[in-house]
Amino acid sequence: MAEKEFKDRVNKVWSKVKKISKEAYEKSKEYAIIAELKIKQNSLEKNKASLFKEMGEIVFDLIQEEEENIEKKEQILSKYRDIEDINEKINEVMLEIKRVKEEYNLKQEEIEKIEIKEEDEDDDEELEQDKDKEKE
Repeated sequence: MAEKEFKDRVNKVWSKVKKISKEAYEKSKEYAIIAELKIKQNSLEKNKASLFKEMGEIVFDLIQEEEENIEKKEQILSKYRDIEDINEKINEVMLEIKRVKEEYNLKQEEIEKIEIKEEDEDDDEELEQDKDKEKE
């Protein structure tokens, strides 16, 4: 009888382990999808910031040259259209995040916890830590 009870307990434990493993796998898959979308969004945001910088430099140069009707210059309009395209793509990514959130019944707090660290940020953080160590 003791052997049967032992086997039953082992089977129960094994069933729980399998269930928890499956849930963990599913949750990590959901988080990976969100992380991938956030990476895409961050990349688009960086491209947009770069375009704004380029546009600002062009506007500055045109003002220095005392150009008129700057807003009608093709250089400016081209950057504007590129930024609008990126805004559209960002909105699409945000809608996809919302869709995934609803599909997998994720809470907003869960999505916010998924942090995406860019390589540059990691490098900056390491530099700051190195500087702090040198001061000591």
